Amino acid sequence: MIALHKRHAILQRPFSPGRPTTGEFSTSRRTFENPGRDGPASHIRLLTVGGLEGDSDLHAILSIDDGDFEYQRPRVAGWRWLRAVGMGLDSPVDIAGLGQEQPIEATTYRANGRNVVVLTSR
Repeated sequence: MIALHKRHAILQRPFSPGRPTTGEFSTSRRTFENPGRDGPASHIRLLTVGGLEGDSDLHAILSIDDGDFEYQRPRVAGWRWLRAVGMGLDSPVDIAGLGQEQPIEATTYRANGRNVVVLTSR
């Protein structure tokens, strides 16, 4: 996780509320499989951070929901998504080292409940 943090400039910049940032940042509560889960009481958050200085984009799935869910991953022309972190997986594949990330070919990703997933683009 420390290596992932060090590889992405956007994660190393201090955050100051109210000050503009140069990277794109968006959040969503919507899931592909069950859109009824995206209300204020939802326990799933999706976070996408645009890379800086030639970095890849990052997309995180944060879930404290009990059930598994499927979501539609972001579509970026020319980019391929790879799983860097999947805390619901067994070690040692839960956190991938640089160059060991697993490609996500499908347009959706199914995640276990109570999980953190981080995808990186290339």
